Amino acid sequence: MSSYHDFNSLGWGGVNSSRSDLDPFPRNMWDTLIMQGEWDFYGVDSNSFCLGNGDTKIALEAVEDESDGYRSYFGCFSVSPVGKVFFRSPLARVRACETEHGEGYNKFRGWELFDPASGHVWLRVGTKNTDDYYPYFVFDYMIPGKQHEFR
Repeated sequence: MSSYHDFNSLGWGGVNSSRSDLDPFPRNMWDTLIMQGEWDFYGVDSNSFCLGNGDTKIALEAVEDESDGYRSYFGCFSVSPVGKVFFRSPLARVRACETEHGEGYNKFRGWELFDPASGHVWLRVGTKNTDDYYPYFVFDYMIPGKQHEFR
Protein backbone atom coordinates (compact mmCIF):
# COMPACT_ATOMS: atom_id res chain seq x y z
CA MET A 1 0.00 0.00 0.00
CA SER A 2 1.50 3.34 -0.99
CA SER A 3 2.03 6.09 1.57
CA TYR A 4 -0.71 8.16 -0.13
CA HIS A 5 -3.20 5.48 0.82
CA ASP A 6 -1.88 5.18 4.36
CA PHE A 7 -4.97 6.05 6.39
CA ASN A 8 -3.16 8.09 9.04
CA SER A 9 -1.69 10.48 6.47
CA LEU A 10 -4.81 10.68 4.32
CA GLY A 11 -6.85 13.39 6.01
CA TRP A 12 -6.42 16.66 7.83
CA GLY A 13 -4.53 18.75 5.37
CA GLY A 14 -4.32 16.30 2.48
CA VAL A 15 -7.83 16.98 1.24
CA ASN A 16 -8.12 19.16 -1.86
CA SER A 17 -11.69 20.36 -1.82
CA SER A 18 -13.52 22.79 -4.05
CA ARG A 19 -16.04 23.38 -1.24
CA SER A 20 -15.73 26.95 -0.01
CA ASP A 21 -17.61 26.08 3.21
CA LEU A 22 -15.08 23.43 4.25
CA ASP A 23 -13.43 24.33 7.55
CA PRO A 24 -11.20 21.33 8.39
CA PHE A 25 -11.07 20.37 12.05
CA PRO A 26 -7.36 20.05 12.93
CA ARG A 27 -6.18 16.48 13.53
CA ASN A 28 -4.24 17.54 16.64
CA MET A 29 -7.44 19.01 18.14
CA TRP A 30 -9.32 15.77 17.37
CA ASP A 31 -6.57 13.72 19.06
CA THR A 32 -6.17 15.95 22.13
CA LEU A 33 -9.77 17.08 22.63
CA ILE A 34 -12.29 14.60 21.23
CA MET A 35 -10.26 11.41 21.78
CA GLN A 36 -9.42 12.31 25.41
CA GLY A 37 -12.86 12.73 26.96
CA GLU A 38 -16.46 11.66 27.23
CA TRP A 39 -19.07 13.61 25.30
CA ASP A 40 -22.83 13.97 25.09
CA PHE A 41 -23.92 12.61 21.71
CA TYR A 42 -26.80 14.47 20.03
CA GLY A 43 -27.19 12.27 16.95
CA VAL A 44 -26.49 12.72 13.25
CA ASP A 45 -27.80 14.74 10.32
CA SER A 46 -26.67 13.42 6.93
CA ASN A 47 -22.91 12.95 7.41
CA SER A 48 -22.61 15.33 10.40
CA PHE A 49 -22.75 14.53 14.11
CA CYS A 50 -23.01 16.66 17.22
CA LEU A 51 -21.06 16.28 20.49
CA GLY A 52 -21.18 18.43 23.59
CA ASN A 53 -20.37 18.97 27.24
CA GLY A 54 -22.75 21.12 29.26
CA ASP A 55 -23.84 24.11 27.20
CA THR A 56 -20.99 23.73 24.70
CA LYS A 57 -21.66 21.80 21.49
CA ILE A 58 -19.73 21.14 18.32
CA ALA A 59 -21.01 19.63 15.10
CA LEU A 60 -18.52 17.87 12.84
CA GLU A 61 -19.02 16.72 9.28
CA ALA A 62 -17.22 13.64 7.98
CA VAL A 63 -15.96 14.56 4.50
CA GLU A 64 -15.04 12.20 1.68
CA ASP A 65 -11.78 12.83 -0.14
CA GLU A 66 -13.36 14.06 -3.37
CA SER A 67 -10.01 14.35 -5.16
CA ASP A 68 -9.53 10.60 -5.03
CA GLY A 69 -11.18 9.70 -8.35
CA TYR A 70 -13.35 6.58 -8.34
CA ARG A 71 -12.23 5.68 -4.83
CA SER A 72 -13.73 7.39 -1.83
CA TYR A 73 -11.47 7.44 1.18
CA PHE A 74 -12.41 9.34 4.32
CA GLY A 75 -10.89 12.81 3.91
CA CYS A 76 -11.26 14.85 7.09
CA PHE A 77 -13.66 16.10 9.73
CA SER A 78 -14.82 19.67 9.26
CA VAL A 79 -16.67 22.06 11.52
CA SER A 80 -20.37 22.03 10.65
CA PRO A 81 -23.26 24.29 11.75
CA VAL A 82 -24.72 23.16 15.09
CA GLY A 83 -28.08 24.41 13.76
CA LYS A 84 -28.57 21.22 11.74
CA VAL A 85 -31.21 18.72 12.84
CA PHE A 86 -29.83 17.16 16.03
CA PHE A 87 -31.64 16.02 19.17
CA ARG A 88 -32.06 18.66 21.89
CA SER A 89 -31.24 16.15 24.63
CA PRO A 90 -28.25 13.84 24.37
CA LEU A 91 -28.86 10.27 23.20
CA ALA A 92 -25.85 8.91 25.09
CA ARG A 93 -22.55 9.70 26.73
CA VAL A 94 -19.81 8.54 24.34
CA ARG A 95 -16.08 8.16 23.92
CA ALA A 96 -14.18 8.15 20.63
CA CYS A 97 -11.67 5.47 19.74
CA GLU A 98 -9.57 4.82 16.69
CA THR A 99 -10.20 1.34 15.32
CA GLU A 100 -9.04 -1.05 12.66
CA HIS A 101 -10.72 -4.39 12.09
CA GLY A 102 -11.36 -6.96 9.40
CA GLU A 103 -8.84 -8.49 7.06
CA GLY A 104 -7.74 -8.10 3.48
CA TYR A 105 -10.25 -6.37 1.27
CA ASN A 106 -12.76 -6.19 4.12
CA LYS A 107 -10.51 -4.08 6.37
CA PHE A 108 -12.01 -0.98 8.05
CA ARG A 109 -9.93 1.87 9.46
CA GLY A 110 -11.44 4.83 11.24
CA TRP A 111 -13.18 5.90 14.44
CA GLU A 112 -16.08 4.79 16.55
CA LEU A 113 -18.20 6.73 19.03
CA PHE A 114 -19.27 4.25 21.70
CA ASP A 115 -21.16 4.30 24.99
CA PRO A 116 -18.67 3.05 27.63
CA ALA A 117 -21.52 2.00 29.97
CA SER A 118 -23.32 -0.25 27.48
CA GLY A 119 -20.59 -0.85 24.91
CA HIS A 120 -22.96 0.18 22.10
CA VAL A 121 -21.25 1.74 19.07
CA TRP A 122 -23.34 4.72 17.94
CA LEU A 123 -21.27 5.88 14.99
CA ARG A 124 -18.53 4.46 12.78
CA VAL A 125 -16.63 6.81 10.43
CA GLY A 126 -13.71 5.97 8.17
CA THR A 127 -12.75 3.88 5.15
CA LYS A 128 -13.73 0.30 4.30
CA ASN A 129 -11.87 -2.02 1.90
CA THR A 130 -8.68 -0.12 2.65
CA ASP A 131 -6.52 -2.85 1.08
CA ASP A 132 -8.55 -2.90 -2.14
CA TYR A 133 -8.17 -0.71 -5.23
CA TYR A 134 -11.71 0.65 -4.64
CA PRO A 135 -12.07 1.52 -0.96
CA TYR A 136 -15.12 3.45 0.18
CA PHE A 137 -16.08 6.08 2.71
CA VAL A 138 -18.14 4.83 5.68
CA PHE A 139 -20.50 6.82 7.92
CA ASP A 140 -22.61 4.25 9.82
CA TYR A 141 -25.07 5.47 12.45
CA MET A 142 -26.31 2.60 14.64
CA ILE A 143 -29.51 2.80 16.66
CA PRO A 144 -29.63 0.49 19.72
CA GLY A 145 -31.81 -2.57 19.26
CA LYS A 146 -31.72 -2.42 15.45
CA GLN A 147 -29.99 -4.96 13.25
CA HIS A 148 -27.12 -3.37 11.34
CA GLU A 149 -25.21 -4.79 8.43
CA PHE A 150 -21.81 -3.27 8.00
CA ARG A 151 -20.81 -2.87 4.40
